Amino acid sequence: MKKYLALMRGQQLVSSIPYPGLAEALVSGLGGFIVITLLTYVHFEVQAIGLFIVPFGASAVLAFAAPGAPFSQPRNILGGHLVAALTGVVVYMLTGSSAFWAMGLASGLAIALMVLTKTVHPPADATALLPVINQIADPMWAISPVLAGAAVIVIVALLYNNLWARTDKYPRRYPSFWW
Repeated sequence: MKKYLALMRGQQLVSSIPYPGLAEALVSGLGGFIVITLLTYVHFEVQAIGLFIVPFGASAVLAFAAPGAPFSQPRNILGGHLVAALTGVVVYMLTGSSAFWAMGLASGLAIALMVLTKTVHPPADATALLPVINQIADPMWAISPVLAGAAVIVIVALLYNNLWARTDKYPRRYPSFWW
């Protein structure tokens, strides 16, 4: 038991983790501000096109505060949200339920499928819950708002992060990989 509990201490001292300064935090925050403002503007003001779902806020954190992380890459943002959205829709269509067990099923299946397809994107697990909570039985929901909104995040991340790639102080390159 003592060995097991020792595993929970962690390997690294917090003081040795490199945290960015104020300027890098502002660069990251500005990227998130831009993409979420764009998505919500299109969603709420251009009423013919819905592009916003709440999990995109967490995707923005990854795309702009951790652009080099594996979970932040285009394949993961696009594929993770698409896989999770389809999973949630299918679970709702098959169960017709918003019960606690249907929520768990949507989440667990989405995680398993993201792992199998190498598209793990943690915010996307919340995407799998939305069709079950909101009783969405339309597979096209996975295309718009989900895939279309995820594509906007990736496009803005490509343009914005690579603007900073030329600076020595904030060298950002995005993506680290596509496939």
